[in-house]
Amino acid sequence: MREAAKRDKKLKFTALLHDVSIDLLRESYHSLKKQAAPGVDGVTWQEYGNSLEERLADLQVQQLQQYAAVMTNRRMPCPNQNLPMRPFRSQSKLL
Repeated sequence: MREAAKRDKKLKFTALLHDVSIDLLRESYHSLKKQAAPGVDGVTWQEYGNSLEERLADLQVQQLQQYAAVMTNRRMPCPNQNLPMRPFRSQSKLL
């Protein structure tokens, strides 16, 4: 993805989660600076790596669950001037 963005500055990314695999997450982890400051959760690179495979699997599941929640069709009443209220499908997540 990074290489594609560098090649084509006008490239638009849409549904990217299908491209995020555990291998890509692992590669991204290993490309981080090992001596960098801890993240916002206070976990260092070494601490995260102690249970890396378990954490990566959990991260992928969380991402897929969030993606599924966004893509779920939601039926809501839609006002129509000539007809009574009727349901319609919305593809976006309602906040």
